[in-house]
Amino acid sequence: MGGRGLLMYESYRNQSSKQGRDVLLHLAIVNPKQPKDNKSFNFDYSYWSHTSPADINYASQVQVYKDIGEEMLLHAFEGYNVCIFAYGQTGSGKSYTMMGKQDVKDQQGIIPLLCEDLFTKFNDNGDNSKSYSVEVSYMEIYCERVRDLLNPKNKGNLRVREHPLMGPYVEDLSKLAVTSYNDIQDLMDSGNKARPPMPRSRAVSPSPDTLQDAEKKSSESRARSRRFFPDIQEIRVSPIVSKKGYLHFLEPNTNGWVKRFVVVRRPYVYIYNTERDSVERAILNLSSAQVEYSEDQQAMLKTPYTFAVCTEHRGILLQAINDKEMHDWLYAFNPLLAGTIRSKLSRRRAGPMRM
Repeated sequence: MGGRGLLMYESYRNQSSKQGRDVLLHLAIVNPKQPKDNKSFNFDYSYWSHTSPADINYASQVQVYKDIGEEMLLHAFEGYNVCIFAYGQTGSGKSYTMMGKQDVKDQQGIIPLLCEDLFTKFNDNGDNSKSYSVEVSYMEIYCERVRDLLNPKNKGNLRVREHPLMGPYVEDLSKLAVTSYNDIQDLMDSGNKARPPMPRSRAVSPSPDTLQDAEKKSSESRARSRRFFPDIQEIRVSPIVSKKGYLHFLEPNTNGWVKRFVVVRRPYVYIYNTERDSVERAILNLSSAQVEYSEDQQAMLKTPYTFAVCTEHRGILLQAINDKEMHDWLYAFNPLLAGTIRSKLSRRRAGPMRM
């Protein structure tokens, strides 16, 4: 279980402290070696998350979101730009607080809960004169380099610019249109896979014997690496079913369209004869396949709502029942491609209305 950082302090608490957190007016960090050298800070909230939810003082992810995330979402609907800045040392709980564990119930962070609440407010809106559009960007800033996690093919360092009216922005950063929280969840999953593992160092004071052992092991390792280069790839199957339902398949040298039940758990697509079938009839690996969509291709084939999946050995044409279903399937197969298509369509519709 993840958790937020622990801080030793003396606090002066407000009378309105609630279960799971303290509303603090004043916090002082005490240095036992220099009692007069104390550090004083003011906080709105202080959370305790180092025990289990059975503890009456435990602050859950939902509680943190209610205190911080709901207010941010409210300000966004009022027309303000909002930002949550998480700061702290490695292991202090920044990622857990903001993202949480999406595959574990009740451990989603502020960002997933806020995005889910965003579309709930859209659906609860009774004013038909209002329409909403949502676009998602996902970037990483590390060692003063900006990477677009939704366009991993762009290996270059993106530039941060400043617009005279709109303020700072990242040049050439992908903006992908979404229509549901599941679309955002798929994009976050793809973006997380595009993040390289970050090296973490720790200070060590080696002895001479330790150095000699390390050099010996290093030389042995180099000798082995010259003789044998293993090609090992770890593939983690997502515990989340991105989409399931029926699709029509058309393969070369077959007698027309065939209806199959499909379950997408990236990076695999499991194909069954029917939803009651307990045995997979085929499996596609999306990590080595290419998903293609083209309006010209649909016009040429005179077959609407289609897209293609091309593997190393074969190509498959798939057809959905309508336009919405097709885009939902595209998001399940390749959220980056689907987001790009939706962004182009939304800009095309908005183009004639611009003055």
